[in-house]
Amino acid sequence: MATKEAKSLKVAKIAMRIGEENGKLYKTSDKNVAELMAIFMTKAVQVTDPDDVKRYVRAMVMAQKCAPAVIKVWTYFCMYSNWLSWGWHEVGETELSKAWADAWYELDEYSKDTLKGKDLSYYIETTD
Repeated sequence: MATKEAKSLKVAKIAMRIGEENGKLYKTSDKNVAELMAIFMTKAVQVTDPDDVKRYVRAMVMAQKCAPAVIKVWTYFCMYSNWLSWGWHEVGETELSKAWADAWYELDEYSKDTLKGKDLSYYIETTD
């Protein structure tokens, strides 16, 4: 049986494949945005305990409230949460899959309730 670490690597590849298949991979020449995305994605895929997923998402929401992230980074993080749920499902980790699916719904609801104007429009257009 594969370790969670080995599975998380596979899940990261699956999540990226899902993003690519849906035309949602975000490319940027802005190094700061790219570095933020890499940090969020790397940390997210390393979260391999359902309770830790909830804590990680709460921390991300609190960070967004305190210092709103670049909307493209925030939107990508939200979508990546959804892709992780599918990735963990594909490797047979149903608890983690459900935790990340719940995270996606929570982040999506939070985003639609709190984003305004152009940020909300960007979020909706990108995630739909």
